[in-house]
Amino acid sequence: MNIHLIQITLLGFTLFMVYILYLHWKRQDITSLMFGMWLMTWLAFAGVVVFPWVLREQVNNLFGSEVVDVVIVVAFMILTYVTVENNFKMKKFEEKMEKLVRKLAE
Repeated sequence: MNIHLIQITLLGFTLFMVYILYLHWKRQDITSLMFGMWLMTWLAFAGVVVFPWVLREQVNNLFGSEVVDVVIVVAFMILTYVTVENNFKMKKFEEKMEKLVRKLAE
């Protein structure tokens, strides 16, 4: 089994995202349920990165060139990071808004 640089990069990114997820969970920015769901997502992603032959046929049908693969992977990494951070910030905003509404309702 040959491990390529892109796999190492993606595995590193996955570990980074799990670490970010863990930090938000420890600060109680997210619930344990949300933590578990995101953790399963990242572990599934890591599984696909480590064992890419599982989806090789489907990927070969979608992509044509290696350059395009790299660009798409980097774009997905950036979009995923932004989506996860946005999710955490929206959760925090919702909690602050709920506190404000409860305070005004008293």
